[in-house]
Amino acid sequence: ELGCSDTVVNTILVNQVPVSPVLSGDTTYCENEMPSTLIASGPSSIRWYSDPNLSNLINTGNIYTPIANSNPSSFYVVQDDGNCVSLPSMITITPIPIPVAPLIEDTTFWCEGANFPTLNAFANNTIRWYNDENQLNLVNTGPVFTPSLDLGFVFWLRAESGTCVSEVVKAEVVESEKISAEILGEDTVDAC
Repeated sequence: ELGCSDTVVNTILVNQVPVSPVLSGDTTYCENEMPSTLIASGPSSIRWYSDPNLSNLINTGNIYTPIANSNPSSFYVVQDDGNCVSLPSMITITPIPIPVAPLIEDTTFWCEGANFPTLNAFANNTIRWYNDENQLNLVNTGPVFTPSLDLGFVFWLRAESGTCVSEVVKAEVVESEKISAEILGEDTVDAC
């Protein structure tokens, strides 16, 4: 046979797309605090974006500390190995509103010899009662509390929603002085 034949061998290198980064960090934070640091795990270069189209680059590197915002914020994170870019991983952080402080009478009067008064507080969240100003000694949870004399006469309350805590309010039980009065022709009556 006449003619020539030639064989050409081409090597095609197919790069594997990196896996999406694994994201970690607290996804909720209290409105009066900064969000926690977010971490992206992966062996390649990490890029953080604020939009799903990956057009607004906001950070590079494995660690990102977002700024506080009054609305939930989503972040899209990719790995770039120099040849290919992974599909994005997404993490959303959400601010939790600070609870409103419990409503309670700041002073409740009590007459010695009578039952110790029941204290009532109102809040839209869990109420915790303490008998120390630093709120270390929890003595009750809930809106209604009937303390005993051994717990003292001053209580500090706060409302809680998850790890978010309201301002602290103080409630005090004050002992009224007992007075005696004689009613004409009757016995002596003690009153507060």
